[in-house]
Amino acid sequence: MGHQIESVHEPERWFAAQTFHSDAEHVGQVIGPAFGAVAAYLGRRGVPCEGPAVSRYRPEPGGFEVAAGFAVDGPFPEGEGVRPERLPETDALATLHTGAYTGLPGAYADLEHEARVRGVALDPTAMWEEYLDGPDVPPEQTRTRIVWPLVEAGSH
Repeated sequence: MGHQIESVHEPERWFAAQTFHSDAEHVGQVIGPAFGAVAAYLGRRGVPCEGPAVSRYRPEPGGFEVAAGFAVDGPFPEGEGVRPERLPETDALATLHTGAYTGLPGAYADLEHEARVRGVALDPTAMWEEYLDGPDVPPEQTRTRIVWPLVEAGSH
């Protein structure tokens, strides 16, 4: 285990996103253009970003449904394929990965291992990543915060 795992309580937050479907191998090819489209839409609408770039992942057969965009203050008028998405208030396990995105599967494996050790269940329907650095940062210095909600007692 190479990642430090922490228990966190995440507040409800909103982000502006484009949603698409991808497998793990190709997500990097489509996520950048989605971020660009969301940033351009928010700029035209005068909606300020209130935090980092965010991607929410929901596993589905053959890959993921991905909602990629930027944290905003709350709901806003949707358009041009950009819509408000909500990250729920939740208890979660989280970690900070420093390095290239190709190392993210190891961070997810560490989160799964820690959940087993702690005897908690991770919600298999959604997790998200927060990209703390922009594309100008070298890959080996890129910081990605991964948040994986826990299953609430009695909900599954």
